[in-house]
Amino acid sequence: MTKKIQDIAISFFFLSLGVCLLIFTFWLKPMIESQQRLAEATRSNQEALMKGAEETKSIITELGYAVAIVAMTENEMIPPAAANEMIDQSLKSINSHSDRLGKLGKILNDYRINQQSR
Repeated sequence: MTKKIQDIAISFFFLSLGVCLLIFTFWLKPMIESQQRLAEATRSNQEALMKGAEETKSIITELGYAVAIVAMTENEMIPPAAANEMIDQSLKSINSHSDRLGKLGKILNDYRINQQSR
């Protein structure tokens, strides 16, 4: 009799364990999917952030070139015509990233040219 009771208890234990594993699996599946969606959203946000950082780096580099060219022109290291051409190239590059910043740079450059011609 005790052998039968022991076999029934072991069977009941494994049956309960199986049911618990099934319930746990069905409960865990939505959590895994949620974590996957979160990981995908984080990845896309990181990619957007990296793209913005690259664009900012390009703009700052072009602004640095323009400032260096202006400084070299003021010290008569570069002829004004060549400097204007190089600054226009920088402004075109800046304008491709940000229209407003490109327009502002063009206005400042035109003002600088007008001041030099006086």
